[in-house]
Amino acid sequence: MSRSKKSDACLLVSHGVMTVSTTIQDAYLKAEYVEEIAEIYYRTLSVNQDKEPIVLPEDELQKWQYPSYIKL
Repeated sequence: MSRSKKSDACLLVSHGVMTVSTTIQDAYLKAEYVEEIAEIYYRTLSVNQDKEPIVLPEDELQKWQYPSYIKL
């Protein structure tokens, strides 16, 4: 039995990120988030000699927030 996951963002080979939302502004913001995370991941691999970074526990990730000047 396979499980499917629903997402509002994906990476397309040779094309980049694609997002969907109810507004163009929200879709753009989601695309920016994916690009930001991809850059952080790439830089982490670069400085960590291509080793996967340590994954933070879910509860630690829940504590993280964007700065207040970023309007979501």
